[in-house]
Amino acid sequence: MAGVQVEGDAAELHPLRIRVSTPVSPGPDSLDTPDDSCTRGTKRPRREEAALFLEKTYELLERCPPDLASWTAKGDSFVVKQPSAFAEHVIPTYFKHRKFSSFVRQLNLYGFRKVRAASASTVEEAEEEDASPKDWWEFRHERFVRGRRDLLCFGLRSPEDVAVRELSRIAAEIRSDLLACITARVTGFLRVHRDQTDPTREADADAVGEAVGSDIRQQLALLQASTTTSDPKLLDAETTCMYRVEILKFISRELPRAVQDAVDKRLPAPEKLKQRSAKDRSLLALLVQKAQKALERQMHTETAAVSAGRR
Repeated sequence: MAGVQVEGDAAELHPLRIRVSTPVSPGPDSLDTPDDSCTRGTKRPRREEAALFLEKTYELLERCPPDLASWTAKGDSFVVKQPSAFAEHVIPTYFKHRKFSSFVRQLNLYGFRKVRAASASTVEEAEEEDASPKDWWEFRHERFVRGRRDLLCFGLRSPEDVAVRELSRIAAEIRSDLLACITARVTGFLRVHRDQTDPTREADADAVGEAVGSDIRQQLALLQASTTTSDPKLLDAETTCMYRVEILKFISRELPRAVQDAVDKRLPAPEKLKQRSAKDRSLLALLVQKAQKALERQMHTETAAVSAGRR
Protein backbone atom coordinates (compact mmCIF):
# COMPACT_ATOMS: atom_id res chain seq x y z
CA MET A 1 0.00 0.00 0.00
CA ALA A 2 1.19 3.44 -0.82
CA GLY A 3 2.71 5.44 1.98
CA VAL A 4 1.30 8.83 2.87
CA GLN A 5 3.66 11.74 3.51
CA VAL A 6 3.07 15.27 4.66
CA GLU A 7 4.93 17.99 2.80
CA GLY A 8 6.80 20.71 4.65
CA ASP A 9 8.60 21.12 7.94
CA ALA A 10 6.42 20.36 10.96
CA ALA A 11 7.79 23.45 12.69
CA GLU A 12 6.47 25.75 9.97
CA LEU A 13 3.04 26.64 8.65
CA HIS A 14 2.10 25.56 5.15
CA PRO A 15 -1.07 25.12 3.10
CA LEU A 16 -2.87 21.87 3.82
CA ARG A 17 -1.49 19.45 1.24
CA ILE A 18 -0.80 15.73 1.18
CA ARG A 19 1.48 13.77 -1.10
CA VAL A 20 0.92 10.09 -1.70
CA SER A 21 3.36 7.82 -3.44
CA THR A 22 1.82 5.96 -6.34
CA PRO A 23 0.15 2.66 -5.34
CA VAL A 24 0.59 -0.53 -7.30
CA SER A 25 -0.34 0.60 -10.75
CA PRO A 26 -3.43 -1.16 -12.06
CA GLY A 27 -3.88 -2.01 -15.68
CA PRO A 28 -6.02 0.05 -18.02
CA ASP A 29 -9.22 1.07 -16.33
CA SER A 30 -11.68 -1.60 -17.36
CA LEU A 31 -14.65 -0.07 -15.58
CA ASP A 32 -15.33 2.85 -17.92
CA THR A 33 -18.35 2.38 -20.11
CA PRO A 34 -20.08 4.60 -22.67
CA ASP A 35 -22.11 7.35 -21.06
CA ASP A 36 -25.55 5.83 -21.26
CA SER A 37 -28.33 5.84 -18.69
CA CYS A 38 -29.51 2.41 -17.53
CA THR A 39 -31.64 0.88 -14.84
CA ARG A 40 -31.00 -2.39 -13.13
CA GLY A 41 -33.45 -5.22 -13.35
CA THR A 42 -34.72 -4.66 -16.88
CA LYS A 43 -35.26 -8.07 -18.42
CA ARG A 44 -33.26 -8.96 -21.48
CA PRO A 45 -35.75 -9.61 -24.30
CA ARG A 46 -35.97 -13.00 -25.96
CA ARG A 47 -34.24 -13.31 -29.30
CA GLU A 48 -37.50 -13.84 -31.20
CA GLU A 49 -38.69 -10.44 -29.91
CA ALA A 50 -35.65 -8.58 -31.23
CA ALA A 51 -37.25 -7.43 -34.49
CA LEU A 52 -40.38 -6.26 -32.66
CA PHE A 53 -38.51 -3.77 -30.48
CA LEU A 54 -36.61 -2.42 -33.46
CA GLU A 55 -39.76 -2.12 -35.56
CA LYS A 56 -41.54 -0.29 -32.77
CA THR A 57 -38.63 2.10 -32.29
CA TYR A 58 -38.48 2.79 -36.01
CA GLU A 59 -42.25 3.37 -36.16
CA LEU A 60 -42.02 5.59 -33.10
CA LEU A 61 -39.55 7.88 -34.84
CA GLU A 62 -41.72 8.07 -37.94
CA ARG A 63 -44.75 9.23 -35.96
CA CYS A 64 -43.24 11.05 -32.98
CA PRO A 65 -43.68 14.84 -32.74
CA PRO A 66 -40.34 16.23 -33.96
CA ASP A 67 -40.00 18.48 -30.93
CA LEU A 68 -39.77 15.35 -28.75
CA ALA A 69 -37.66 13.02 -30.91
CA SER A 70 -36.62 12.73 -34.54
CA TRP A 71 -34.09 11.39 -36.99
CA THR A 72 -31.01 13.54 -37.51
CA ALA A 73 -30.53 15.29 -40.84
CA LYS A 74 -28.37 12.46 -42.22
CA GLY A 75 -30.80 9.81 -41.03
CA ASP A 76 -28.04 7.63 -39.55
CA SER A 77 -28.97 8.41 -35.94
CA PHE A 78 -31.88 9.76 -33.95
CA VAL A 79 -32.25 12.29 -31.15
CA VAL A 80 -34.52 12.39 -28.12
CA LYS A 81 -34.89 16.10 -27.41
CA GLN A 82 -37.13 16.06 -24.35
CA PRO A 83 -36.50 12.82 -22.42
CA SER A 84 -39.13 13.47 -19.73
CA ALA A 85 -41.92 14.33 -22.15
CA PHE A 86 -40.81 11.53 -24.47
CA ALA A 87 -41.08 9.02 -21.62
CA GLU A 88 -44.44 10.35 -20.49
CA HIS A 89 -46.24 10.66 -23.82
CA VAL A 90 -44.44 8.58 -26.46
CA ILE A 91 -42.95 5.48 -24.85
CA PRO A 92 -46.26 4.18 -23.37
CA THR A 93 -47.82 4.27 -26.83
CA TYR A 94 -45.41 1.58 -28.05
CA PHE A 95 -44.18 -0.18 -24.91
CA LYS A 96 -45.64 -1.33 -21.59
CA HIS A 97 -43.80 1.23 -19.50
CA ARG A 98 -42.96 4.93 -19.40
CA LYS A 99 -39.31 4.85 -18.27
CA PHE A 100 -36.74 6.55 -20.45
CA SER A 101 -33.93 4.68 -18.67
CA SER A 102 -35.52 1.34 -19.61
CA PHE A 103 -35.84 2.44 -23.22
CA VAL A 104 -32.14 3.39 -23.24
CA ARG A 105 -31.23 0.04 -21.73
CA GLN A 106 -33.10 -1.78 -24.50
CA LEU A 107 -31.20 0.23 -27.08
CA ASN A 108 -27.96 -0.73 -25.37
CA LEU A 109 -28.86 -4.42 -25.52
CA TYR A 110 -29.28 -4.15 -29.28
CA GLY A 111 -25.90 -2.50 -29.70
CA PHE A 112 -26.92 1.15 -30.04
CA ARG A 113 -24.37 3.71 -28.92
CA LYS A 114 -25.06 7.04 -27.27
CA VAL A 115 -23.21 9.73 -29.19
CA ARG A 116 -21.03 11.50 -26.63
CA ALA A 117 -20.60 14.76 -28.53
CA ALA A 118 -23.42 16.23 -30.57
CA SER A 119 -22.80 15.95 -34.30
CA ALA A 120 -22.55 19.08 -36.43
CA SER A 121 -25.95 18.42 -37.98
CA THR A 122 -27.48 17.99 -34.53
CA VAL A 123 -26.01 21.27 -33.31
CA GLU A 124 -27.30 23.02 -36.42
CA GLU A 125 -30.76 21.56 -35.90
CA ALA A 126 -30.75 22.64 -32.26
CA GLU A 127 -29.83 26.18 -33.27
CA GLU A 128 -32.71 26.27 -35.73
CA GLU A 129 -35.09 25.19 -32.97
CA ASP A 130 -33.52 27.60 -30.47
CA ALA A 131 -32.73 24.66 -28.18
CA SER A 132 -29.66 23.36 -26.35
CA PRO A 133 -28.17 20.12 -27.76
CA LYS A 134 -26.53 19.34 -24.40
CA ASP A 135 -29.96 18.19 -23.19
CA TRP A 136 -30.48 15.92 -26.19
CA TRP A 137 -29.75 12.20 -26.33
CA GLU A 138 -28.44 11.03 -29.69
CA PHE A 139 -28.26 7.30 -30.51
CA ARG A 140 -26.70 5.49 -33.44
CA HIS A 141 -26.51 1.99 -34.89
CA GLU A 142 -25.01 1.23 -38.28
CA ARG A 143 -28.06 -0.83 -39.26
CA PHE A 144 -30.70 1.54 -37.90
CA VAL A 145 -31.10 4.06 -40.72
CA ARG A 146 -34.01 6.21 -41.87
CA GLY A 147 -35.73 4.74 -44.91
CA ARG A 148 -34.00 1.34 -44.55
CA ARG A 149 -36.40 -0.95 -42.70
CA ASP A 150 -34.72 -3.82 -44.53
CA LEU A 151 -31.67 -3.38 -42.29
CA LEU A 152 -33.58 -4.05 -39.06
CA CYS A 153 -32.82 -7.77 -39.07
CA PHE A 154 -30.20 -7.55 -36.34
CA GLY A 155 -30.68 -8.93 -32.88
CA LEU A 156 -29.25 -8.87 -29.43
CA ARG A 157 -25.58 -8.69 -28.66
CA SER A 158 -24.08 -11.91 -27.32
CA PRO A 159 -25.10 -12.83 -23.75
CA GLU A 160 -21.46 -12.71 -22.69
CA ASP A 161 -21.07 -9.17 -24.01
CA VAL A 162 -24.28 -8.03 -22.34
CA ALA A 163 -23.35 -9.59 -18.99
CA VAL A 164 -19.86 -8.10 -18.89
CA ARG A 165 -21.08 -4.70 -20.01
CA GLU A 166 -23.73 -4.67 -17.29
CA LEU A 167 -21.18 -5.69 -14.68
CA SER A 168 -18.88 -2.90 -15.87
CA ARG A 169 -21.66 -0.34 -15.61
CA ILE A 170 -22.63 -1.36 -12.08
CA ALA A 171 -18.99 -1.49 -11.00
CA ALA A 172 -18.41 2.05 -12.29
CA GLU A 173 -21.40 3.30 -10.30
CA ILE A 174 -20.22 1.55 -7.14
CA ARG A 175 -16.70 2.87 -7.63
CA SER A 176 -17.96 6.45 -7.83
CA ASP A 177 -20.35 6.06 -4.88
CA LEU A 178 -17.74 4.42 -2.67
CA LEU A 179 -15.09 7.05 -3.40
CA ALA A 180 -17.58 9.79 -2.51
CA CYS A 181 -18.61 7.96 0.67
CA ILE A 182 -15.04 7.47 1.93
CA THR A 183 -14.12 11.04 1.04
CA ALA A 184 -17.11 12.31 3.04
CA ARG A 185 -16.08 10.24 6.06
CA VAL A 186 -12.52 11.57 6.03
CA THR A 187 -13.46 15.22 5.53
CA GLY A 188 -16.26 15.00 8.08
CA PHE A 189 -13.87 13.64 10.70
CA LEU A 190 -11.34 16.33 9.90
CA ARG A 191 -13.91 19.06 10.35
CA VAL A 192 -15.17 17.77 13.73
CA HIS A 193 -11.99 16.45 15.37
CA ARG A 194 -9.24 18.76 14.19
CA ASP A 195 -8.96 20.42 17.65
CA GLN A 196 -8.69 17.20 19.67
CA THR A 197 -5.50 16.05 21.38
CA ASP A 198 -3.23 13.67 19.54
CA PRO A 199 -4.05 10.49 21.58
CA THR A 200 -7.79 11.01 21.13
CA ARG A 201 -7.44 11.73 17.44
CA GLU A 202 -5.44 8.55 16.88
CA ALA A 203 -8.13 6.41 18.49
CA ASP A 204 -10.91 8.11 16.57
CA ALA A 205 -8.95 7.81 13.34
CA ASP A 206 -8.91 4.04 13.88
CA ALA A 207 -12.69 4.18 14.14
CA VAL A 208 -12.79 5.98 10.81
CA GLY A 209 -10.74 3.16 9.29
CA GLU A 210 -13.24 0.61 10.62
CA ALA A 211 -16.17 2.60 9.25
CA VAL A 212 -14.48 2.80 5.86
CA GLY A 213 -14.03 -0.97 5.92
CA SER A 214 -17.75 -1.36 6.55
CA ASP A 215 -18.55 1.00 3.66
CA ILE A 216 -16.32 -1.04 1.37
CA ARG A 217 -17.95 -4.36 2.25
CA GLN A 218 -21.43 -2.91 1.86
CA GLN A 219 -20.77 -1.49 -1.60
CA LEU A 220 -18.97 -4.60 -2.84
CA ALA A 221 -21.92 -6.67 -1.67
CA LEU A 222 -24.06 -4.70 -4.12
CA LEU A 223 -21.74 -5.71 -6.93
CA GLN A 224 -21.88 -9.34 -5.83
CA ALA A 225 -25.69 -9.22 -5.67
CA SER A 226 -25.83 -7.90 -9.22
CA THR A 227 -24.16 -11.07 -10.50
CA THR A 228 -26.28 -13.62 -8.61
CA THR A 229 -28.90 -13.73 -11.36
CA SER A 230 -26.33 -14.06 -14.13
CA ASP A 231 -25.37 -17.34 -15.73
CA PRO A 232 -22.24 -18.58 -13.88
CA LYS A 233 -20.80 -19.55 -17.25
CA LEU A 234 -20.90 -15.89 -18.31
CA LEU A 235 -19.55 -14.31 -15.12
CA ASP A 236 -17.35 -16.57 -13.01
CA ALA A 237 -16.08 -15.75 -9.52
CA GLU A 238 -12.67 -14.75 -10.82
CA THR A 239 -14.14 -12.17 -13.19
CA THR A 240 -16.26 -10.50 -10.52
CA CYS A 241 -13.31 -10.53 -8.12
CA MET A 242 -11.21 -8.75 -10.74
CA TYR A 243 -13.77 -5.97 -10.90
CA ARG A 244 -13.90 -5.66 -7.11
CA VAL A 245 -10.11 -5.42 -6.87
CA GLU A 246 -10.00 -2.82 -9.65
CA ILE A 247 -12.55 -0.74 -7.74
CA LEU A 248 -10.37 -0.84 -4.63
CA LYS A 249 -7.20 0.02 -6.55
CA PHE A 250 -8.87 2.96 -8.23
CA ILE A 251 -10.15 4.39 -4.95
CA SER A 252 -6.80 3.95 -3.23
CA ARG A 253 -5.14 5.86 -6.06
CA GLU A 254 -7.71 8.65 -6.28
CA LEU A 255 -8.59 9.10 -2.60
CA PRO A 256 -5.83 11.64 -1.71
CA ARG A 257 -6.80 13.90 -4.59
CA ALA A 258 -10.53 13.55 -3.87
CA VAL A 259 -10.04 14.36 -0.19
CA GLN A 260 -7.88 17.38 -0.98
CA ASP A 261 -10.44 18.71 -3.45
CA ALA A 262 -13.23 18.23 -0.91
CA VAL A 263 -11.25 20.03 1.81
CA ASP A 264 -10.55 22.96 -0.50
CA LYS A 265 -14.20 23.26 -1.51
CA ARG A 266 -15.53 23.20 2.05
CA LEU A 267 -13.16 25.82 3.42
CA PRO A 268 -14.53 29.38 3.41
CA ALA A 269 -12.77 31.66 0.95
CA PRO A 270 -10.84 33.67 3.60
CA GLU A 271 -9.60 30.49 5.27
CA LYS A 272 -8.24 29.18 1.99
CA LEU A 273 -5.76 32.01 2.06
CA LYS A 274 -4.49 31.15 5.53
CA GLN A 275 -1.54 28.94 6.25
CA ARG A 276 -2.51 25.68 7.93
CA SER A 277 -0.64 24.04 10.78
CA ALA A 278 1.47 20.93 10.53
CA LYS A 279 -0.98 19.27 12.95
CA ASP A 280 -3.83 19.68 10.46
CA ARG A 281 -1.73 18.31 7.64
CA SER A 282 -0.69 15.39 9.81
CA LEU A 283 -4.30 14.57 10.70
CA LEU A 284 -5.39 14.64 7.07
CA ALA A 285 -2.56 12.33 6.05
CA LEU A 286 -3.38 9.98 8.94
CA LEU A 287 -7.02 9.71 7.91
CA VAL A 288 -6.15 8.98 4.28
CA GLN A 289 -3.66 6.38 5.42
CA LYS A 290 -6.26 4.64 7.60
CA ALA A 291 -8.70 4.54 4.69
CA GLN A 292 -6.05 3.18 2.33
CA LYS A 293 -5.17 0.44 4.80
CA ALA A 294 -8.83 -0.58 4.92
CA LEU A 295 -8.82 -0.76 1.12
CA GLU A 296 -5.63 -2.84 1.18
CA ARG A 297 -7.10 -5.31 3.68
CA GLN A 298 -10.15 -5.82 1.51
CA MET A 299 -7.94 -6.37 -1.55
CA HIS A 300 -6.10 -9.12 0.30
CA THR A 301 -9.44 -10.66 1.28
CA GLU A 302 -10.68 -10.66 -2.31
CA THR A 303 -7.54 -12.16 -3.83
CA ALA A 304 -7.26 -14.77 -1.06
CA ALA A 305 -10.82 -15.91 -1.71
CA VAL A 306 -10.12 -16.42 -5.41
CA SER A 307 -6.87 -18.26 -4.69
CA ALA A 308 -8.69 -20.59 -2.33
CA GLY A 309 -11.34 -21.26 -4.96
CA ARG A 310 -8.72 -22.39 -7.48
CA ARG A 311 -7.42 -25.12 -5.22
